[in-house]
Amino acid sequence: MNPEPASTSRWSLACPAKLNWSLEVLGWRPDGFHELRSWFVALDWADRLSLHCAAAPDPNADVGALVGDPPEHSLSIHGPCAEGVPDDARNLVLRAEKQWRAAGGGSGALRWELHKNVPHGAGLGGGSSDAAAALALMQFSGEPLAAEALAEVALDLGSDVPFFLFGDGAELRGGRGEVVVARADPPVVWVVLVCPQVAANTAQVYATLQASPWTSGTAAEIPFPAQPTPNQLEQAAFTRVPELVDLADVLRGLAPFQMSGSGSAFFSACPDEPQAQALAEALGNRPELSAARVRVCAVRQGPVLGAPQAEPEASS
Repeated sequence: MNPEPASTSRWSLACPAKLNWSLEVLGWRPDGFHELRSWFVALDWADRLSLHCAAAPDPNADVGALVGDPPEHSLSIHGPCAEGVPDDARNLVLRAEKQWRAAGGGSGALRWELHKNVPHGAGLGGGSSDAAAALALMQFSGEPLAAEALAEVALDLGSDVPFFLFGDGAELRGGRGEVVVARADPPVVWVVLVCPQVAANTAQVYATLQASPWTSGTAAEIPFPAQPTPNQLEQAAFTRVPELVDLADVLRGLAPFQMSGSGSAFFSACPDEPQAQALAEALGNRPELSAARVRVCAVRQGPVLGAPQAEPEASS
């Protein structure tokens, strides 16, 4: 499945954004999380994470000697959405490396470079996708974890990370987002994304939601909806980020827009690229949206993550 490692020690992977095509909050769980039922789809719009194995491990060395904390200052971030993204231990790429090593993954010193295209705090899973790509790159280039340990690390990093790491096509997910209830072929559509210059904090949005208690059971299977359905986190997001109320009013005056995840991004599905581009142009003509990022992209078909790509070594 994966390409054979070549002589290069530099690899990269696209980190796709995702949409919650539907999102229902079934209740608040005793463990402090919320029970969800949500159809996830990935987008052909992504960050790109590059890994440089600065010191390849000795194949004869004890794997245990390769386990430990990652080097300091090993992540650089650039790109149109890099501003405000931490490059220290708070970043999910470095957290993924630390937890992968702690669980038994083996590698020499690593350096990361993240080209950030997907805005953070937008409900598009950008940070979770970056973390999943980091795990996939380390599994590919180092001494990998067993499947069960990898799944535990992924979930510990965030509820969306398992979808990015293991997902394929459209998936109905339950639990915190880690339980695959059903799969379907993704719709062959284009979406118009609108990302305002405000971020929504996921933990704060969920804290604002007054959900009924959830005791037990598994989310029931529902068919993939032909059109995106209302997001049950929307009102809580509007309470936390009041600017989203006016944004939603403007957008819904032009097309049926839905919020993704815990916000702050909105999206509208179009049957083809010309219609999506026409809608994006209409949005660009609205002065109220001049500060927002508008993006047209297709829904991704097939596995969420692709195969690692070799990058040329920098000339000395």
